[in-house]
Amino acid sequence: SEIPQPVKQDQIEASAEPKDLKTAMLEGKGTGNLTALILSKVQPTLEAYSHLFNTSFSVGYKNLNADLGAAAGVQDRVKGTRLTPGDLIPSGSVTKTYTATGIMQMVDDGRIGLNDTIAEHVDPLLRRINPSKPSLEAIWAGDDTVNKMTISQVLQMRGGLNDYDDSALKAFTLANPNKDVTPLDFLNQVNKTWVCLPGTCGAYSSIGYMLL
Repeated sequence: SEIPQPVKQDQIEASAEPKDLKTAMLEGKGTGNLTALILSKVQPTLEAYSHLFNTSFSVGYKNLNADLGAAAGVQDRVKGTRLTPGDLIPSGSVTKTYTATGIMQMVDDGRIGLNDTIAEHVDPLLRRINPSKPSLEAIWAGDDTVNKMTISQVLQMRGGLNDYDDSALKAFTLANPNKDVTPLDFLNQVNKTWVCLPGTCGAYSSIGYMLL
């Protein structure tokens, strides 16, 4: 089916009361009519893309005066339950952008350095929460290569780490739907061989961002 074109700002403003959409959203003027108008434009687009890409979408807007949400697709494929704006959706690897931003803010604040090793910041935590293997080197069975990874390298996916086994994670999740896999579980289970030495190649690894 044809995908609706994005709605332009002036198209909304032309039919909204008041006409200044930005002011209306910030001040809550005509909120009821404005919400209905926006949903009438956004919902068909969400439905079209949900059908085209066989996935689910959810969007939202909130301030002190307005609360708007729209969703399309299913929340549970087995039961066929429709997704609603109130349903939680895992952010997945989108969170890597949040992690990277937080790391750079800490660099700007002088709390850490991009050339710091991962181990110098993670090992103190491991000593507190994982006394049986109180360092990355211990988790990596004595391989001190893990001590050479820097924050900069891991941020750029150049730490040389393997990624977790996606098929094994899927099997575990299906068998244990109410249990979470912790970052420490991932570290213990990941393949401890190296794609390359830290800083010598690019290799996508979620494990690195768990360490960050």
